[in-house]
Amino acid sequence: MSNLRRSARLAAVAAAGALVLAACGGGDDDSGGGTSAGAAPAFNISTTTIINPNTKPGGTLKLGAGSDADSWDPARAYYGFVWNLQRLYARTLMGFAPDPKVAATVVPDLATAPGEASADFKTWKYTLRDGLKYDDGSPITSKDIKYAIERGYATDVISGGPTGYFLCLLDTCTDGSTTTYKGPYKDKSEPKVDGQPSMETPDDKTITFHLSGPYASFDYLMAMGPSSPIPQAKDDGENYTQHPVSSGPFKITQYDADTGITFERNTNWDQATDQIRKPLLDKVTIDYITNLDDLDARLKAGTLDARVDADLQPTFQNEALADPNLKKYVDNPIDGSLRYLGVSPDVKPLDNVHCRRAVFYAINKEAWRLAYGGAVTGAIAPSGTPAGLPGHDEKANMYPNGADFTGDVTKAKDELNQCGQPNGFSTNMAYVNQGTGPARSAAVQEALAKAGIKVTLKAGEADTYYSQYIGTTDSVKNNKLGIMDAGWGADFPTTNGFWYSIAHGKANLPSPAADSNYVNLNDPKVNQLLDQALTAPKDQWDSIGRQVDDQIMSDAVYVPVMWTKSVYWRNARLTNVYSTNFFGLYDWVNIGTTDGA
Repeated sequence: MSNLRRSARLAAVAAAGALVLAACGGGDDDSGGGTSAGAAPAFNISTTTIINPNTKPGGTLKLGAGSDADSWDPARAYYGFVWNLQRLYARTLMGFAPDPKVAATVVPDLATAPGEASADFKTWKYTLRDGLKYDDGSPITSKDIKYAIERGYATDVISGGPTGYFLCLLDTCTDGSTTTYKGPYKDKSEPKVDGQPSMETPDDKTITFHLSGPYASFDYLMAMGPSSPIPQAKDDGENYTQHPVSSGPFKITQYDADTGITFERNTNWDQATDQIRKPLLDKVTIDYITNLDDLDARLKAGTLDARVDADLQPTFQNEALADPNLKKYVDNPIDGSLRYLGVSPDVKPLDNVHCRRAVFYAINKEAWRLAYGGAVTGAIAPSGTPAGLPGHDEKANMYPNGADFTGDVTKAKDELNQCGQPNGFSTNMAYVNQGTGPARSAAVQEALAKAGIKVTLKAGEADTYYSQYIGTTDSVKNNKLGIMDAGWGADFPTTNGFWYSIAHGKANLPSPAADSNYVNLNDPKVNQLLDQALTAPKDQWDSIGRQVDDQIMSDAVYVPVMWTKSVYWRNARLTNVYSTNFFGLYDWVNIGTTDGA
């Protein structure tokens, strides 16, 4: 998910971020909390238990965010915090279980059961539940799901989001990445595989997918936003983000991209049709507050219940962790995300692999982590794959840059000699102009200068950074963004769920469409390994995942900096608090309040 696409902290989560299994969710837990059915507030227990369990209905959840969503259109969103908020208003065929103990498990949502798969995993059939309705009372049909996926093919209109997973899987791509079908706005046909429609809807409750290749984890794709139904009559293309139709228990009633958004109950949603959501709240409000220290001050004062898009800033974070009376309202889960620097081969002289490797050796990862908030925010990453994913290896380190990860200037200068730049070179670095973004980028600038690499910092805005600034090839080239500060978390807990969107050649989309493969990686070996992972038995997943990581590190396009942890705050009045999905975020749709206010 990008994150800031996929994980919440990264945006991108992410966007966005990603794997919080019960087995790894209790790190740094000094509260003595266990895995009971419910518990009083304590530090870092939300990934293994439900805090303040209660069934009292009513109340308003008051959230804050540093910026708007990348999109409220379920097909276009890639920020992790937005994926999480989609549980309020956008249902999908499958969804993540509302249980911290099985956080990475997908279960039926709109569908009556998981997909019925053929032996070769190329055909998948789903049946919809009875009684499904939109917020206007009209019925949800299988044809609405088919249409929702089709509109993602109009990449000139529906840009961003996890569209890369669907395009060539459900259509014929003559060159491996360019679809034949162009979306319903311009193309009156439909996506096809082997000359036949890839999606069949013989009746209003049945949808069958015919894939171009095997995809054993297809149920995970059906838990993504693009499978959320959209009635064609309500779709106005790129403007759909302003007023998406609701299929969930809440609907959007107020929205201003500069100030915030309000969700209120959808009276046409039926609890009998939904096994994932058991909402108690009447309303959810999100205020956009660009001054993040002011946002934290409101959290401490209790006028906001939580921050929805990222974790605490260093000042309040340090105060909260040092004071036991505040610390019991803090969670610090492993969120399964990677913070990294994208190093673009599209920008000279970084088209030379040795110039890129010089960046790998020169970077001071510890200084970057200190700027981000210190050890509580994560562990230094010597390779790419985060914990909980196939191929994770804490000892793999292709580019050792000093015992404390503070940089190896000698090795960096050796690489500069090999790339024909013995005196160094100049390049631009993109970063988010918010929170710790300026401090992190300054740490990179200072470290690389020691090796003779002059970095000019180029700021981007939080709400458009991934979708428009570093997300399109034209922007990267036109702004000469040689280095890009970014983050990523798994879209789902497999090798493809983490690497596909940022590393597979098929995930590249031509400008003006946005994608998450910011460095335009298209390595045939990486592509082959990712394809192989889709059909391999589980006992081969670690081996394939490790090979994917090694090959991407060899390509020297992603400098792994830190495997992240989050620092989240929850108001004492919140009930039924737990972390769900697989990126460590609170499940807002099932939270309540003690005061009903």
